[in-house]
Amino acid sequence: MRLTDCFAELMAYVAYFLRNKDQNNLPFSEVQSDIKRLLTASEEVMRQEGISADDYNEARFAIC
Repeated sequence: MRLTDCFAELMAYVAYFLRNKDQNNLPFSEVQSDIKRLLTASEEVMRQEGISADDYNEARFAIC
């Protein structure tokens, strides 16, 4: 697994949200909650795949 795979779901969510922002009237709190959940899931993938925390944090900085 590549480091970018940790963030695939998050990137897909944000891309979908931006593409459909005019049709989605989601409250900020819901979007924020979804993004936090996806970041937590990406941390779990990092741990499961043995990716170093430093590499993960640098990639997360670029994503966020």
